[in-house]
Amino acid sequence: YTARQLLQLFDRAYGHYRPGAMAWERKAAAGLADPFRPLIEPDGFASVDALVEARRVHFAAVRHMFETLDCFVFTLGLTEAWYDLADGAVFPLAPGVVAGEFDPSRFGFANFRVADIVADMTGFIERLRNVNPRSKLVLTVSPVPLMATAENRHVLTSTTYSKSVLRVAADELCQQHRDVFYFPSYEIIIG
Repeated sequence: YTARQLLQLFDRAYGHYRPGAMAWERKAAAGLADPFRPLIEPDGFASVDALVEARRVHFAAVRHMFETLDCFVFTLGLTEAWYDLADGAVFPLAPGVVAGEFDPSRFGFANFRVADIVADMTGFIERLRNVNPRSKLVLTVSPVPLMATAENRHVLTSTTYSKSVLRVAADELCQQHRDVFYFPSYEIIIG
């Protein structure tokens, strides 16, 4: 959903970043959820070992993809995210929504700005080019509006902010990096 998640996924897949969150108890069903892919196993994982094994297989597939792809299409989806205050790990869903428990002393809210997204994506592009120098990147902006916001404002205002920030960041990235292109999926749907 966010550029920070993409950057952290790359670093996790290559063993450069090991966040503390391991497994969360599911809310509506038995089993465990992966905090970084909480909906990937609908019935939950039976054990931490099963979750770790699924994560190992996932990371191997991620590394293979990054090392062999010709073109990577990434949709910038959100600016809002919840993160672990201890190590900065960003989650796709707020803790407590599907799994885990929300604790304001452990988790924080971020609403990424253009500079944050450009920096995270630039870091990702550099890492990708280190493992696959011929790679190209196509950016899109998700036309899907936010369903809720953690900001103290109406969700429509947050949606407009988010899509505007993502679109500006995408444009800056295309201007700053060779072989980074933009496909106007957002504009096609909205216009």
